[in-house]
Parts: sequence; structure tokens; C-alpha cells
Amino acid sequence: MDKKKLKYIQSGFTLIELIAAVVIMGILAMVAVKPKIVDYTALSSLSSGSQMIKADLRRTRSDAMQKQIPQMIVFDIAQPFYTFFEKDTSANIWVHTKTGYAMPSSVKVAATTIVDNKISFDIYGKPYEGDPETAITVTRSITLSALDTEKNIQILPETGYVF
Repeated sequence: MDKKKLKYIQSGFTLIELIAAVVIMGILAMVAVKPKIVDYTALSSLSSGSQMIKADLRRTRSDAMQKQIPQMIVFDIAQPFYTFFEKDTSANIWVHTKTGYAMPSSVKVAATTIVDNKISFDIYGKPYEGDPETAITVTRSITLSALDTEKNIQILPETGYVF
């Protein structure tokens, strides 16, 4: 008789109920975390694209000073890449040297404050903009965007320092 009473007193959850509860909690956790993962990926891509453009601007400036030949980068807002040119001083024309590296897929150049989206560096590393080239007199910027986030790259006049 004691066993019969004990049998009815025992209560708890069945294995199926526990599994169902864990699955529901997993789905809720996934829905809550997924947007944060997407934001982190976009921020990572934006940071990567920004570092890539900064490095290319610095390298272009450095190439101009080392080769003693003016160098230029042209940004195309509609395309996910940018193009490099070198000045043929004997013919006074810009020669296409290579197409820039493609930026991460979610990153694009949203805007620039550079005239004609062209920035060149003379043999002293001084930045110029536009066509014909005009010396930069104020800080210029390149704005990158990914989803709802933006990042600016600054180019200082006179020195061409990129940050």
C-alpha cells in the first residue's frame, strides 16, 4: 500500500517535455542573438575595408616619394573597388597601373570630399585632388558604409597623412 501511494505522489516532467522546452529556449536564444552577429560581421567588414584603403593610400604616397613619380587613386562610388594610376611625366598623362582590390562585400564608398574622387601624391608626398590636380588645402575624407554604420578616413593637407 505504501508503494501505491508513493507511485501517485511522484510527479515531474517527461523526457519529451524537457526536450521540447530546450528546443523552444534554443529558438528564442537564436532569434535574440542573430541580429548581434550580423552587426558584428558588418562592423568587422567595415573595419577591414577601412584598414585596406588606409594602407593603399599610405602605400601610394610612399610609392610616389620612393619612385619620384606622382601616383593617384581614383574612387568610383558605384563600384566596390578603386583604381591606381602612375603619371607618365614625359607625356604628362596618367597611366592605369592596376585596378584596386575589391572591398569586403557589404562595404562601399558612400561619399568622398575629394574633388572628382581622385587623390594623387606628388614626389614629396603632398596630396592633390581632382583633374587638373589642385593642392589639398583642407582635410579631405572618404566615407565608407556597411549596413547602418559609417566610418571616415581622413587625409591631411600638406603632409598627406592618412588616419
